[in-house]
Amino acid sequence: MCEHENCKVGRRIESDGYYGTIRFVGNLQQRDAIKIRQDFTWVGIEWDKHSRGKHDGSYGGIRYFTTRHPSSGSFLRPEKCNFGVSFMTALVSRYCGPSAATKLSEISGFAQSHLLEADFVDSDDIQQRKTDLSKLSLVSLRGMFVCDGAGDGDIAQYVANVKHLDLSMNLLSDWCEIAVIVNHTLKLKVLNVSDNRLQLPDQNVNVSCDIQVLYLNRMEYDWSAVTCCAQLFAHLQELHVCYNQIERIDNVLLSPFTEILLINIEGNPIASWNALLSLGDLPRLQTLIANECGLSQIRFPGSITPSDCFSALESLSISRNEIADWQSISELNRLRSLSSLRFAFNPLSRDDRADDARHIAIAKIAHMEWCNGARVMPAERQSAELDYLRVFCAEWKCAGGNASLDGPLDEMFTVQHPRYVELARKYGPVDPEVHEKKSSALKNNLVTVQLMLKGSTKVLTKQLPVKMTVQKLKVLVQRAFRIADVSSIRLVYTVLKQPVDDKSNGILPQCENPEVHACIVMDNDLRELSFYSLENNALISVEL
Repeated sequence: MCEHENCKVGRRIESDGYYGTIRFVGNLQQRDAIKIRQDFTWVGIEWDKHSRGKHDGSYGGIRYFTTRHPSSGSFLRPEKCNFGVSFMTALVSRYCGPSAATKLSEISGFAQSHLLEADFVDSDDIQQRKTDLSKLSLVSLRGMFVCDGAGDGDIAQYVANVKHLDLSMNLLSDWCEIAVIVNHTLKLKVLNVSDNRLQLPDQNVNVSCDIQVLYLNRMEYDWSAVTCCAQLFAHLQELHVCYNQIERIDNVLLSPFTEILLINIEGNPIASWNALLSLGDLPRLQTLIANECGLSQIRFPGSITPSDCFSALESLSISRNEIADWQSISELNRLRSLSSLRFAFNPLSRDDRADDARHIAIAKIAHMEWCNGARVMPAERQSAELDYLRVFCAEWKCAGGNASLDGPLDEMFTVQHPRYVELARKYGPVDPEVHEKKSSALKNNLVTVQLMLKGSTKVLTKQLPVKMTVQKLKVLVQRAFRIADVSSIRLVYTVLKQPVDDKSNGILPQCENPEVHACIVMDNDLRELSFYSLENNALISVEL
């Protein structure tokens, strides 16, 4: 049998950059066409990466162990396995050894005289550096092959001030090993054990430190496993469980979930919004990140009135899903506290639809202050809401809309456009026939402008109504050039003696010193473009 103490079934190993779990330790039987040294000890591995293996634990017609994937198993000799090191060994190696120079900056106040100047570090220098470990507030041992902390003795003096501990992608296999380590770090607030394969904790595992942020990403857990692990921590405020095997979420009204402020479930195969609705019962949940979960629509129980779900939710991220209907965005207006939404790279907001999608979402969600990471300014909201009224005014009239705003509307229109009447009361109803006449007349009152972001030679050509205000033009520029803060935009109308012509294809003439006749700063947001007497192909520089 293997003499290494960690060569046991259930333990973790690494070999040639691949990670796996020991499923068998022992001798292999010799078969007719397969000649094996029967006195050799072999280690049967189930690899995390299926392509690394060769079989399912059956070899030469004999089953030695079972894998979840048909090709994730193989046998190794023990000397080919890295069984890992203790926590303290990894800590000293990372922060005190010859390769630790770039890590010493993480130790607050570490003396410059201690920085490594040669590959060789003598034992006295290492011992001196170990005394400085107590100054660390953040410890990252990701990928350092930590397998346990049981043999380290009293490590409290070295981790006395650690508040953030990263133990991700190591060779830890049991929550008991985690507890042994973290129970020495009494100030610990953030714990990351992602990319490990940890067996679920039993009732004998206790964690004494007050951890508030927990990362369990890529652990192959479902929600029941997440619940089992989370219950070790009494006062969690953030829970990150990305890219696991969570298909639905339930049983949330128990400790520690009732105190949680943020949940990140990105990359889980959830698919149905209904599978997430139980999170809406959490009384303090402020942020939900559900990117890349395969969600196709969002619906809340009941009618179009404000929903009782997610009563404290302020920020929602649903990017990289499969949402293609605008009713899903309308539904979010029912959330009482929602002020920030990210929904990029859904079918309704991909590629050239992104700017229009932002405009529509702002009109549909009344209290949204941030959209896809950019602040919604009052002028942009007004513009979006007015445009929304104009675009859907014909549908509104066909659905029974009238100037007095008192008639019943077709139910389908109300479901698709629940804010339309509210906006009509805010700005006044739009008559479709008058709007059509204005649209026709508008074509005769357009000016072609060329917008150029300072420092770039690419020009964006737009046809704009001469009645457009400078403020609305700034909002258009903000969306076109993806500028976070519209208030930082400065527009300068440049009058050239040799203006850009239609044959330039949107590129400025390649002259070294184009002759400028005048530069006019468009600094009054309330002025219309006509005030500046813009000519066709007017060049407007966008400065920040």
